[in-house]
Amino acid sequence: MRRIRRMLLLLALLGALPLSAAQEIVIATQNYTPYVCWINSPTHPGFLVELLRMIYPKPQYNLRIVHQSWEWSRRNLNRGRLHAIIGMTRADAPYLIYPSTPAFTLRYGLYVPVDTPLRRYTGPDDLLRLMRKGFLRNESFTDDLDRFTRDHQKDGSIVFYSSAGDTPRMMRDLLSGYLEAFITTTAAADWAYSRRNDFPETKIVLLTPLGEEQTYWIGFSNQKKESRALAKRFDSEMKRISRTPAYRRLQKKYGLFHP
Repeated sequence: MRRIRRMLLLLALLGALPLSAAQEIVIATQNYTPYVCWINSPTHPGFLVELLRMIYPKPQYNLRIVHQSWEWSRRNLNRGRLHAIIGMTRADAPYLIYPSTPAFTLRYGLYVPVDTPLRRYTGPDDLLRLMRKGFLRNESFTDDLDRFTRDHQKDGSIVFYSSAGDTPRMMRDLLSGYLEAFITTTAAADWAYSRRNDFPETKIVLLTPLGEEQTYWIGFSNQKKESRALAKRFDSEMKRISRTPAYRRLQKKYGLFHP
């Protein structure tokens, strides 16, 4: 009986001890479909968003991912108000702290209907044959395409879409005849194919990839003392998670599994 009382007293004392607070992590991002989609979606927030929640889980971490403009994110990261930004290149900010593992890679592609009169692409002048093209706003493709965009952005031949998240809309506009071609990331197109039966690859084809594949990183603030530990954890957990069946399921969910 005395032993039971001591155990109950010990449990009571342990229960009275304050729990250690979760470590807060605030990461800013833009849309990088399918890696970052609708961050508040209960079903499809994005491949990388779901991975980050596995890498920095509750209750140890209080992870907040916020969708903000590039300018806002850079300003607040430099002021130490953010822990990290998704979508950095090392050339953008070499002074940040980066994991060894990149966040994702992206490559752009030119998509056309299967019955297009444009049989091959040798340069932007080939697009002059098409009445209306869909481009992603504020994106850089290749030097010659960027010049083409500046030269023709006001003549009505280019329709701008806000992000790669608009790829299903571009596909619908292509199939309806409103567009004759569009540019998006190959990853976003693959995800749209995997989710929608009405976007069959027999009707919409990748005419050509554009430019080189670009590597993007999570850049951690150099003003936060915990940044190196967070970057190190990203590497170790990515290595562990990438070997699990859950990782393969996540790849398939977002159209990123290519056996």
